[in-house]
Amino acid sequence: MPIEFKVGVIKSKTGTTGVKVSLDGYVDASTLNEFEQVMDKLIEKDAKLVIVDCTKLEYINSAGVGLLLKYTDEFSKIQGRFALIKIPQGTMAVINMLGFDKELSIYADEAAALKAK
Repeated sequence: MPIEFKVGVIKSKTGTTGVKVSLDGYVDASTLNEFEQVMDKLIEKDAKLVIVDCTKLEYINSAGVGLLLKYTDEFSKIQGRFALIKIPQGTMAVINMLGFDKELSIYADEAAALKAK
């Protein structure tokens, strides 16, 4: 299955800015490279806050969850933040089952992710 990315700059009412990446489709073996290319490009462009909107994420496998952990670490190394919002129930079940819910920055929505430190 394919994956589509919509990338745009977002700003909170208090002036916090970030990059919002909306995922649509699957994060699995067939799309991991595309996901990495998008995230690596954001790191190259010095993005400090990346919020991944998972509303339309239909499926993620364990390798995909591994990438989420990788980018949590990568953004932390550059004093940035990698946050996930609007995670579908099935995807959250996979994250919980793997025990990574405490490792990832997960928020209900964009406003909560922008507000968090």
